[in-house]
Amino acid sequence: SCSIFLLAMTYRDFGIISLVLSFFFFSSLLAQTENGFRPDIQKIDNIFFELNENLKRQQGIGKPYDIALARLKLDQFNKAIIVLEGVGHDTLYVDLVNRIGSIHLFLKNYDIAEGYFQNGILEATSLGNLQALAFSKSNLGACYEKKRNYLKALQYQNESLLLYNELKDTAGVSIVNENIGSIYEDLEDFSLAQQYFEKALAYHGEERNARLANILNNLGDVYRKTGDLKKALVYTEESLAIAQFIGNRKEEVSAYRDLSKNYNLLKDFEAAFNMLRLSSELEEENNNIYNANQASALQRIYDTKEKSS
Repeated sequence: SCSIFLLAMTYRDFGIISLVLSFFFFSSLLAQTENGFRPDIQKIDNIFFELNENLKRQQGIGKPYDIALARLKLDQFNKAIIVLEGVGHDTLYVDLVNRIGSIHLFLKNYDIAEGYFQNGILEATSLGNLQALAFSKSNLGACYEKKRNYLKALQYQNESLLLYNELKDTAGVSIVNENIGSIYEDLEDFSLAQQYFEKALAYHGEERNARLANILNNLGDVYRKTGDLKKALVYTEESLAIAQFIGNRKEEVSAYRDLSKNYNLLKDFEAAFNMLRLSSELEEENNNIYNANQASALQRIYDTKEKSS
């Protein structure tokens, strides 16, 4: 059960997760420098002070749900979930389980993430929360894909897709179709991969964001692997344009790299070299920004701990 899984973790484990979560919170604020913005450190301090004072008030009142919610606003997912362990589980509890699972999935701790999402499925089923259930199943499928258990990955993604269709959640339908396309691409069934990526694109809508850039990049990748280099070029260039428009350097690097592969197959070696050079330069720049933000974020965590004390 969820309780057994969480209680089996040591307090040291919770401390590590808390540090990681704090890092994500501050690094996300500091990462704005990537797009030319400087974070307002005083504003961050004020927000932290207000949220921390709210937590103290709720602790004084003593209602577990409100204390957990206050901790959630501070991105203290692990401490929030401990508060709710002793009381009846609800939607907030499932949300916390899924959030922690998502962090472990991001960190490539697939076995740990799998445990959280399995518990998320149990809790969401018990509550009849179809939205949370669809999310848990899709992410559990993602864990299995990363572990190359493609049969289970497809099983959970398809179950999630049925739920999102029932909920008429187009964003969820788009995400899961892309996930299924990714599985078939891993299996080198490019025809099916293409079909699911096209469905993901159709359900995505017109919003230009990182996920749209990724879907287009996946379509370009499939067309390149099946030898339709002209179509591949169209989709990958569109992905690059969106990545540049929204300032997403990760997707931009990916597009440049794929364009290099495409031009190489077209035997336009000069263009292939230029795309590869741009990809390498941007990736190096990204790493420098990331390292600078990491150092700044860790300093902010230390300062925050001092303020909290």
